[in-house]
Amino acid sequence: MAGTGSAANYASGKWGKGQFDIKELAAKYGLDRSNPGRTEHDIYGKDAEGNEVYIGRSNMGMSSNRDLIAAHAAQAHPDEVDHSSQGENLSSTGDIRGAILNQWDGSGFAPAAEEAPTDFVPSQAVQDLAQEVADGKPGGKNYVPIATMNTGDKSSGDPYQDAIDFGNDANRYFQEVYLPQKEKEAKLAAKEIGESGIFHLNRFIGKVPELGDIRELTDHYVGYIKDA
Repeated sequence: MAGTGSAANYASGKWGKGQFDIKELAAKYGLDRSNPGRTEHDIYGKDAEGNEVYIGRSNMGMSSNRDLIAAHAAQAHPDEVDHSSQGENLSSTGDIRGAILNQWDGSGFAPAAEEAPTDFVPSQAVQDLAQEVADGKPGGKNYVPIATMNTGDKSSGDPYQDAIDFGNDANRYFQEVYLPQKEKEAKLAAKEIGESGIFHLNRFIGKVPELGDIRELTDHYVGYIKDA
């Protein structure tokens, strides 16, 4: 085999000549195909026509899977460690990717990946919490107004006692209504930020910009220093 690595394995048939199609692999190992991305966990292969197709998203929880460890060993990749002979789990996302691709039958046409959602939709748990927060605000079905001091017909006749009662009621309202409501609002904001952040991160396609040569940077500023 000329050379090593993914390209050489594809060319020699080491990968993409397995027994499972994409849907079977997804079902067998729990690969997520709902939101294709370009993270290190997203696995792509080449079909018989050389087209890139999406296999699914892996996770490091798969590293201890016995079938994947055996499939990784079957790659016969000269640059790889045979984890099965050493009783080890797979050690990287690259190991898992190779093991998945080793079992993939890329000779047929791959099913199209499920269309990824373009708009963020919060989970049901977040939607339920949002409704609970809304119900506790003014106009909501569970809204409780702040206590007021008893006056007029509601007064005890003792202004000092009325003030004491109002203070007790206000403190009870603060502890039992106001603080729990604010805690729910803070929890909702945190969950919305977390879920939306993960959604947009998974959809991000790009690469880290390459760093310039430090010597070029030095030469650039030396000119300014000399002219100063």
